[in-house]
Amino acid sequence: MRRLQDLEMYVEERHQKVEPGTTGIFHYPGFEDYTRFASRFFEISSSHQALRSMIVEEANNRWNAKTIEWQQKTQQRKRMKEEVESIDSCTMYINALAVVELQCPEVITARRKLTWMIVNDLGRRQSRSSDSSEDTLHTYSGLRRHYKTTKSRLVLGSITKSVTVSQYRRSGYPVALEDLRSDHALQWKFYDKQDRRWIDDQLDEPSFSRICQISLPEGPYKNLEDAVNSTSHTQNDILAAQTDCSAQLSLHEYLAFGSLRADGELTQWLNICPELTAPNLTWNTESVCTRRLALGNPDIVSSATALLQHCRSIIRDWTTGLQTSLRATTAARQIKDIQLSLLRAELLAKVTFDVDERYLGQSMGTTEDLECWTTNSIIVHNNTPGVEAELPADLRRLLVQDRQASHTIYERVRHLCAHEPTTGLDNAVLHIWSAEVLSPVGNV
Repeated sequence: MRRLQDLEMYVEERHQKVEPGTTGIFHYPGFEDYTRFASRFFEISSSHQALRSMIVEEANNRWNAKTIEWQQKTQQRKRMKEEVESIDSCTMYINALAVVELQCPEVITARRKLTWMIVNDLGRRQSRSSDSSEDTLHTYSGLRRHYKTTKSRLVLGSITKSVTVSQYRRSGYPVALEDLRSDHALQWKFYDKQDRRWIDDQLDEPSFSRICQISLPEGPYKNLEDAVNSTSHTQNDILAAQTDCSAQLSLHEYLAFGSLRADGELTQWLNICPELTAPNLTWNTESVCTRRLALGNPDIVSSATALLQHCRSIIRDWTTGLQTSLRATTAARQIKDIQLSLLRAELLAKVTFDVDERYLGQSMGTTEDLECWTTNSIIVHNNTPGVEAELPADLRRLLVQDRQASHTIYERVRHLCAHEPTTGLDNAVLHIWSAEVLSPVGNV
């Protein structure tokens, strides 16, 4: 989310530097602005001027050859009924835009490609379908041998056909020489050759909000996904939609979960606090446990940190009871069930460390926190099966989330190990080692 925020700020900064009234190059009239830029660039680029001269010279040579052909066939009366191909005038009157795009500087194509990736691929859920391009600059027969722009996703394309591939390509005698020089009829504009879409057809307002939204796992909470991704709904909206409540949920839990973020951002904490002590929510489900609290006020941060530590204490008691049951069990099926319960409990405990980076100092601030996190990590490792695909879907998701969170918290753990007494690590290892010695089943 932070990287997406940086991208938004970067694009916004570029917009602020643009002169008033100027639009982006991906849509009209901004494309005309880019055309003027290409003309100015052409005026100072000797290589592109030389390229244009070469293209025009080649076109003139073809026209001269066509003139000789026409003269010869006109003189041969017996062959008056033959047809002769038209010649395209595009290369004779090629404009600066086409010349620049034929050999566009890599810095321009790279900047344009990345900008389009940010705006379209990340910013839009789905591209609008478009008519296919009839011709593009790099495939157009009159110019393709001069095309040297590589790795360019956005190219000049035309929705109209070139005369060289149209029904007017050939003319029968009698025909005037000038009639053989036809207008190319190509209308250039930017075309996304990767997605096969016209750039100016993509009019949806780009937004990164969908990427930052929470995806709930399949289950009874799935139809409440909009309620956790938005604060624009009211508690009355949830109440009015109670007919959507899953048969696996009680009506009280449906209303409680759907109302956690209701009535605006400023009321979230007021909605969440009562539910922490109420019996409405099932806290050992993934959908409920992975909802993160939006913290800001220092008092709220302190209270939330204390709450998370209390949650760890409760889970520690669960773990002690499960380990006791495991040591007293010999049936293979019961051992497997208990190990899954241990895995679930410890993963939920590690979720309490999965906070925004700015709060890692509070969440992982003491050697006791390090001891708890290390103990949780060892138990998760010991009870994760070799084939993770055999695990339930919610546990697989929690494992992925745990690995991502462990990567984030790594530097904080390293700092505690280097600058604080090692009692946290020592106690965690001693706790696990003692449990292993007492365990009759070997691998807990």
